[in-house]
Amino acid sequence: MLAIIQARMSSMRLPGKVLMNIAGRPMLERVCDRVMQSSNVKRVVIATSNHSSDDPIEKFCYSRNFSCFRGALDDVAGRFLSVIQREGAEEFIRISADSPLIDPKLIDKAVEEYRHGQYDLVTNVLHRTFPKGQSVELIRSCTFRQICANLIDPDDREHVTKAFYRNSSAYKIKNFSAEISAGEFQLSVDTREDFERISSIINLSSVGSDGWLDFVKLTKDLNL
Repeated sequence: MLAIIQARMSSMRLPGKVLMNIAGRPMLERVCDRVMQSSNVKRVVIATSNHSSDDPIEKFCYSRNFSCFRGALDDVAGRFLSVIQREGAEEFIRISADSPLIDPKLIDKAVEEYRHGQYDLVTNVLHRTFPKGQSVELIRSCTFRQICANLIDPDDREHVTKAFYRNSSAYKIKNFSAEISAGEFQLSVDTREDFERISSIINLSSVGSDGWLDFVKLTKDLNL
């Protein structure tokens, strides 16, 4: 299974966050490590832009032997389309580079659901019950190609799966939910405050083996 991690340096709220050292390691490296812990992920590609601001991401990928693809800054859907065509992938998993605590078991859950139905999209964000930073989308490539051929709105090109959710009745979508409702928890890095909080969680947990429920419990216990 192919996982595509979308990454860029030009974040509005926290520029350069994807390569910031979070608890001693670059955030993008932590994301890649967590994704590769999935028993189903065999290939990871970091999809970034060809803008000069993202040159450091390409250099980082080469230094860590991660596969990197570069495309238009605002056409994230186009980047994904080029990656799946290059890789010959029949389906792919979409992960954001601001999710250093992504739970590999959620990726495995998405793959399990996908294999039990002829779905166009398996997701856990159509009805959010998992924390932010635990978002997983598994997309059928042939459906994605069809959608991309008709994406005109720049906002749709930037946000990749927005057209799926806006026209959900036109596609076979499976949403899987958490055993508890935890959609209000923030486990992604969007702001400096998020960065400091997630750093604390990593320092206080066994991040190599802990899952999203462990991180939520730690957040509540320590009032982070």
